[in-house]
Amino acid sequence: MQNTIQSIFQYLHCHPELPGEEKHTTEYIAQMLSQIDGIEIEYFDHCYGLLAQIKGAKPGKKIVFRADIDALPILEETNLEYKSQHNGVSHVCGHDIHITVGIELARRLAAVRDQLSGTVYLLFQPEEENALGAKKVVASKKLQGMDLSLSLHTNPNMDCGEIGIKSGPITSNVNRMRIVINGTGCHGAEPQNGNDPIVAASAIVMALQTIVSRNVNPAQRAVVSVTHFESGKDWNVIPANAILEGTVRTFDEETRELIKGRIYDISANVAAAYGVWADVQIVDGPIATNNDEKIAEMAVAYGREHGFKMVPGEQSMVGEDYAFIQREVPGMMVWLGVGKGPGLHNPSYVADPGAIEVGAEYFAGLIQQLL
Repeated sequence: MQNTIQSIFQYLHCHPELPGEEKHTTEYIAQMLSQIDGIEIEYFDHCYGLLAQIKGAKPGKKIVFRADIDALPILEETNLEYKSQHNGVSHVCGHDIHITVGIELARRLAAVRDQLSGTVYLLFQPEEENALGAKKVVASKKLQGMDLSLSLHTNPNMDCGEIGIKSGPITSNVNRMRIVINGTGCHGAEPQNGNDPIVAASAIVMALQTIVSRNVNPAQRAVVSVTHFESGKDWNVIPANAILEGTVRTFDEETRELIKGRIYDISANVAAAYGVWADVQIVDGPIATNNDEKIAEMAVAYGREHGFKMVPGEQSMVGEDYAFIQREVPGMMVWLGVGKGPGLHNPSYVADPGAIEVGAEYFAGLIQQLL
């Protein structure tokens, strides 16, 4: 079976698909699950992905395990023999690990379904990277009536096979900001005849960096990052506008709203000081995860009792749309160590597939205990 786990993982790694395009990935998952007795499969009407069901011999709770299935528009830069065959698309966020854990988990639970009191649902969710997939799954109403949700995410800051759990937020609120600074273009040699948006935008960039250090409570964690600055097309022309884009990461709603307000105020007032005006858009992305305290405590106790390498789960500023599922069905997300190396979304990210069996074994036992 270990060879099968490895071959499934390597196949998925070779054939990544972008959010909203996971047709082949969904078909492959269904093909693997169809080889396991006792599994019923449902599809979604308005997106790819699927929901697999394993009914226990007796009635009981309904637990859903979620694994995301999409990939990123990033060119993989590794020397793996099984590197991505799709140019410019890769699983450098570890979703291929998540899928394989889900398939192996299905095999393990189906083998003991006569001993289960309740029903396990395996959600292979599309479109995590664009933060739309979980919302679409919730909108399908297929999760209604479920009692508990579980999920995992690979973590390249942990040794292979380590499991990190904490209660409360483990990933952050995500906001996207876009600021368009509108000035007046003119000849580069005659700046007095225009209103330079580049100078104003530069001042806004620097002023935004004061939000976390001077407005946010030091006891709260937050990040404000400008990641895109675009303006002008020629060397001797002062352009009419400049564009700034970036992201805001927080863990609580009060800090989230505070930062949004400061971005609007700073952008408007700094722009006015330079004789230009700013059009600010802030888009809400995934909310922070919120791991259920009782479930987290039980999960840690189970791991320690059964000899897993349990470590404290650290908060991360990454976003996770599993939070939308968590809001519908309370639950917990777990960090699964895949060996220390380049971080998530890095072209050189490599996950040690040895973590797959650990993850499947851990969740199979934990789910049986929870049921």
